[in-house]
Amino acid sequence: METRLCLAELAGLFLALLGCISSLMAILMPQWLTVSSGLLVNEYFLLGLWEACIIQGFNKSVCESYSTLLAFPTEMRMTRILICISFSKGLLGVVVTVPGLACVTILGDTKVHAKRSLVICGGILAFLAAVCTLFPVSYLIHSTVVKFGDPDLSSMVPRWECGSAMICAWISGFLLLVGGVILIKSQFCITRSHESKGQPLAYTEVSSNKEYM
Repeated sequence: METRLCLAELAGLFLALLGCISSLMAILMPQWLTVSSGLLVNEYFLLGLWEACIIQGFNKSVCESYSTLLAFPTEMRMTRILICISFSKGLLGVVVTVPGLACVTILGDTKVHAKRSLVICGGILAFLAAVCTLFPVSYLIHSTVVKFGDPDLSSMVPRWECGSAMICAWISGFLLLVGGVILIKSQFCITRSHESKGQPLAYTEVSSNKEYM
């Protein structure tokens, strides 16, 4: 039983950690929105959360940080704030979960209540981090698609497209979501009981028909 519980917790923790890494990559990447200038071959403009870049050819690129928050769209400002919050929550969730794992003996076997609470707390933080990622990214994708398909704009006007950083953020949101759900479910799919009088609490699996001690 404890082996299966440990594996479930490790799986959730691993997915949440991958989500944090993907979220950090998305934060640092400038390819959130891309558009071709239409003037030169292989010339693209990139819009990121922290800087805007121009790419010419395959080796030449120039990036410039935003001088003010008003220098880029409102939805990008919202996305930058929420995805930074998401990364912080996800990383905190991973840190909180580690000492609560069934295979970690930092708190000792007698602290089952505390360990269980830590894992649940870590799962909730990972779930909230997923929401803080998926909501702004979904809104930004929707906004970009609507603007791209606006019939009132001339076909000669360059239109922004979704970049690889947005896809990376989308993936990180789902990884955090699945990891958080696994961590929470791993604790609610078990119950605690005394193995015998005077013994520490132990995890036992809950079955629909009977309880295995």
